[in-house]
Amino acid sequence: GLPGTEVSSAKFAELSRQFQKAWKAGPGVPRPEIRQIWHVHSEELLQKHERYSGSIGDVTCHGSGRNPGNQQRRFHGTNMTCSFTGSPCVQPSCKVCSIIRQGFLLSQVANGFY
Repeated sequence: GLPGTEVSSAKFAELSRQFQKAWKAGPGVPRPEIRQIWHVHSEELLQKHERYSGSIGDVTCHGSGRNPGNQQRRFHGTNMTCSFTGSPCVQPSCKVCSIIRQGFLLSQVANGFY
């Protein structure tokens, strides 16, 4: 899909199934409802990621990983304070939009949440 658009219904179903299958929480903790999935893209962040993955090189892959760098799709809990409509907001408290703008910064993770 094009950046700033919702993914196709087929992609939504694929990602939803993968999320539901991978969901691990304690007893009695319900799975979150997936309401929307958006296609987002930053050429700058993509190039940074490709340089980093390339520096790791080809390694043994696990699960659905791919080389270079045993790249994996991961899901994580993140706060969103805006009503996302395809472009990231600039609110510092909106962690989803911060990730879209800056990438995923491990320094921002606390107790498993961004």
